[in-house]
Amino acid sequence: MTVELDTKSGIDNIVRIKPVATQKELRCRSCKADLSRIKRGPVVRALFFWLPLKHYVCYRCSRKTYRLDRSGK
Repeated sequence: MTVELDTKSGIDNIVRIKPVATQKELRCRSCKADLSRIKRGPVVRALFFWLPLKHYVCYRCSRKTYRLDRSGK
C-alpha cells in the first residue's frame, strides 16, 4: 500500500491512497495496460443494440474486446 505525506503538517497527517485493485480502471487481460473505449461496429450495433456492450482496445498489445457495462448507466 502506498501513502502520501502531507509536508505542511509533517508525519502526523498521512493520507492513504486506494490500492490499484480497488480502483475502477479497466485493464487488459494479457498485458495489464489501461483499456480505451472505441466505437462499436455497425453489425454489433444492429444485432445487439439491446445489450449494454462496450468496445475497448489496448494500445500496447492491440487487443480488442467487448465487455458488458454493469454500472447500470
